[in-house]
Amino acid sequence: MKNKKIFFTLPHNNPSGGVKVVNEFVNLCREKGYESFLCLPSDEVKLATFLNNSAPVKSLYEMIKLSTSEDYIICCWQSKDEVHAVKKSKAKLKVLWQHGILIPNTNKDVGDLIYKEKIFNKYANVSHSCGIYIKNKYNLDKMHTINPFFEINRKEIIKENERNGFLILARRGSEYIPKIKNELKNLNQSLTILYEPYKNNHFINLLKIHKYFISIDNGLNYSLSWKEKLKGKKLNWIKHDKNYLGFPVPPLEAALTKTIVIGFAMGGGLEWMNSECLFLAKDNDINDLIQQIHKAIMTDKLTISSMQEEACRKAEFFNKENSWKQLINILEIKDNDK
Repeated sequence: MKNKKIFFTLPHNNPSGGVKVVNEFVNLCREKGYESFLCLPSDEVKLATFLNNSAPVKSLYEMIKLSTSEDYIICCWQSKDEVHAVKKSKAKLKVLWQHGILIPNTNKDVGDLIYKEKIFNKYANVSHSCGIYIKNKYNLDKMHTINPFFEINRKEIIKENERNGFLILARRGSEYIPKIKNELKNLNQSLTILYEPYKNNHFINLLKIHKYFISIDNGLNYSLSWKEKLKGKKLNWIKHDKNYLGFPVPPLEAALTKTIVIGFAMGGGLEWMNSECLFLAKDNDINDLIQQIHKAIMTDKLTISSMQEEACRKAEFFNKENSWKQLINILEIKDNDK
């Protein structure tokens, strides 16, 4: 059998949970013996330097030239550049793998035409709940789920009684930080705020020494720092009646390090996030988030330990082999095909 290539596409390779996930899938395909690349617009071809193991990259133009009728393309965004390259490619199977229900709608994107035109053979989402919503919204025949996977080295996690303080990522939702910071100060609790740019490995190491992680990712409501990245231009989205993130990544990484999670599920996180395994606040409700912080501090050690174990158990479902099975199922290839 001819060697098959599996191409993934993105509009950029900058720090984000989605970019991290796609890089890991490219590397997974290569581990399994397939030639695989992350393909980007010509002016965005660069390695994901925030990761320890960035996937090999090529331009979308190179993807068009390299693709054959034996190959596969997984498009991970709705940019015009990517859609054009997908249309031009010779790949036999073209999959749109959306991360959530949010659809970009700028002059560089195709908007929801991505679902109205017959561009792709199949559709997938990182989240089952988000995928079902999109399937019903656009009357699609079928929606697959390809979950992200996570691998955490737990050897360096320090003893529970030596872990202290709260950790926050200053990305989306940064407008909540001043109120949280003031509240924790009043409670005589320490807070570490990790600002961009940062290495993902550094974030994981910080999780291992902190007792609590506060997830403040608020989906559609972008913080000032995010707007600054867009040079003051407001990014337009096709908004639905739900505010679903595809799959909040940092809370799950926190669960795997047995760091106590407090925060928002933002729809897609409900695949595993509930009140049995973390302190779940109402989406984008800062007052409820503050209440959950108080609740976490006051909860007894036995209950906390039980929640940590349950969160870790749920998070362990999102592993490499389960994600690989989901991927090869949608690509309709056997595990030993090359």
